[in-house]
Amino acid sequence: MKIKHITILIISFIAISNFSIAQENNYQPNNWQPSVSYYNNITNLLEPVFMHGAKIGVDHIVSSTIKNSINGKHINKIWKSGAYLAYYQHRGNHKGYQFSSEFGRQRIGNNGLITEINLTVGYLLAHREYSEYDLLPTPANTSHLTCGLNFGIGWNMQKRLRLPISLMFLPHFYVQTPYKTDDILRFGSEIKLIF
Repeated sequence: MKIKHITILIISFIAISNFSIAQENNYQPNNWQPSVSYYNNITNLLEPVFMHGAKIGVDHIVSSTIKNSINGKHINKIWKSGAYLAYYQHRGNHKGYQFSSEFGRQRIGNNGLITEINLTVGYLLAHREYSEYDLLPTPANTSHLTCGLNFGIGWNMQKRLRLPISLMFLPHFYVQTPYKTDDILRFGSEIKLIF
């Protein structure tokens, strides 16, 4: 690459950054934020069985405050709630439909870095898939209560680049009850696009 191209690239980057920083004081998150996700449910971390699926939902900003630091950085602190519908498939076993709601705290840094923690409560409907090898009859549908935590890290592209999208990664930890005669700890992960 020639020096001329590198110089143009650096000047463009600085111009975009300065424009974004100048507009940063006006940044306010949308009150309603729809999302679509790739969702993965994992039954056991020691012998993982991955159940792939999708998730749609909407977040609502309950309250938002802007904290100004001494060095001129603006940090958004947000309380939010959300409602979601997830679908996943455990091949040869069941299809899961999970309805969940969450309430949590989100922090968006000056550079657009997002961190969050959420409490979740939900309902899981598992539709059993039969095969000719089933020896004992089992119910076609089973329902379960779920509650847990998820943590998120991501990047808000609207804060710096003025693109109305955020990208996040969220690991999930939740308890499913009842599971046969007991409770079970489940894990999941999500790659989420927020609009």
